[in-house]
Amino acid sequence: MSFYRKSVSTMKYIKISAVLIFSLLAACSMQPEKTFQDDLVGNWRIEMIKDKPVVDFSAASLRFSADGTLSGNASCNNFSSAYVVDGNNINLEEGVATRKMCLEALMLQENRMLAAMSEVRTARIKNGMLHMEGEGGVLIYKAAPSIK
Repeated sequence: MSFYRKSVSTMKYIKISAVLIFSLLAACSMQPEKTFQDDLVGNWRIEMIKDKPVVDFSAASLRFSADGTLSGNASCNNFSSAYVVDGNNINLEEGVATRKMCLEALMLQENRMLAAMSEVRTARIKNGMLHMEGEGGVLIYKAAPSIK
């Protein structure tokens, strides 16, 4: 009789353990899949605008927030906007910017950067660099991750 009780107790323990393990595995598999937007969220330092490198030590940057907010520095002025991601397609919406004056080279670069935002159609991260492209895969922005 004692052997039977031990067997039943052991079986109950094994069943409870199995249920707990399967529950844990199911919970882990229910984690949402990581999307391109998850990789995009954060700060990016602009290195290229179309076919031209940015001015050395330029503050040109993009900051993608998880809530769809886009902000950053256009080279001289700060800007705020929004973005929408669908797979690797991306739409940068028109936004607002401050209006201070800077050196002419920075102002010219800022005008190029802001004008180019409407041309962006797709984005991808390749070798840790953000590549934002327009029609036909033309490079619009190339950016590196930034800790700022």
